[in-house]
Amino acid sequence: MADDSRGVLARLGLLYAAIYGTVALLYPFYPVYLSLRDLSPSRIGIILGGLELAALAAAFVLPRAADRSGRFRMVMALMVITAAGGIVLVHRGRLFSEILAASLIYGFFFRPLPALADAYSGHILRNPSAYYGRVRAGGTISFLIVSLSFQFSGILNDAPPLRFTAVFLAAMGVLVCVLPILPRVTSVSQEPAAAEKGAWKSIPSGYFPLLILMFTGNIGLAVYNAFGSLYMAQVFSLSQVSGLMALAAAPEIPIMLLSGRILNLLKHRKMLFSALLASVVRLLILALFPFRWPIALSQLTHALVFGLFLIACVDWINIRVPQRRRALGMGIFMAVSIGGAQLVGSVLGGWVLEAGGFTVLFAAGALFPLAALIWLLSDKRIGSTDSRLLDGPPPIR
Repeated sequence: MADDSRGVLARLGLLYAAIYGTVALLYPFYPVYLSLRDLSPSRIGIILGGLELAALAAAFVLPRAADRSGRFRMVMALMVITAAGGIVLVHRGRLFSEILAASLIYGFFFRPLPALADAYSGHILRNPSAYYGRVRAGGTISFLIVSLSFQFSGILNDAPPLRFTAVFLAAMGVLVCVLPILPRVTSVSQEPAAAEKGAWKSIPSGYFPLLILMFTGNIGLAVYNAFGSLYMAQVFSLSQVSGLMALAAAPEIPIMLLSGRILNLLKHRKMLFSALLASVVRLLILALFPFRWPIALSQLTHALVFGLFLIACVDWINIRVPQRRRALGMGIFMAVSIGGAQLVGSVLGGWVLEAGGFTVLFAAGALFPLAALIWLLSDKRIGSTDSRLLDGPPPIR
């Protein structure tokens, strides 16, 4: 039964805290760990690209398992445990092929976890529009605390690979321990067996245009994610990069906490417009003003670029995608619009950076959210939940 009680909100907040505390360790430190395994930058790049491809493939498999069974906690637990096994195999691997294969296991089973948690919270919460941001804020707070704690404590400074592996596994262990205390999904709508053969038929009108729009716009975000820290290390110093990243993440907390009010005030399309516009502005600032204060101030836009995008799209999927297909819809949307964009932005951005430098890179990156912004303005159906503009009313929640 859907529930918005304080106890449920606290447990969902703890889930997001455990997930994004683990993400705060794995995502930034995994490339560092691979470098300590004496892998060349090109081979590290192959592995990181492989992680995104594995996540894309997993988005078509693992969410459907959760949708069909309704056993979200068990699916998430198996995903984390198997991903941890992949990390162990990475540590034991000696050949590049062994490390790559084990990394793909980790990527396949761990990378789709945040999107599956979003779908799970949509099942548990009676009013996801009002409360999703509040529980998701637990992830942002945890990400900040873990990132800054490890940065300033120096636990992983000059650490051997075994210590990295131990830290990764400890974080995953905490995450597994959180899962049993979560509420069970007790009401997944049942559909005729024939509907199982046509999963795509129940994906609503407007889903794929919104997916393509945000994939296009998020290529600009991917350029920032992939190369922003390198740029800041040049303009500032390497020791100041973590502080700048914290400056970007901190404003996301009030955005998440006030997400229900923001949704009521702006609605989905205006939130997407604001996110895309903020992405264009940030990239142009990075391209045109290579100075400390403009760059530092541009970090404050991240709460708009990513926060508004996430809130609007998660809520749109919760409203428009039938309950029986919600994990599939959420998983594919996030894998393509974030992971797919990250893969394209990283590859194209690397070529542009080598050819023209950071100014050309960020100016070119701004073209993608600008194109998405123009497309959004030209088609009122994209991002709308108005049944008069779409094919049929939204499904009964």
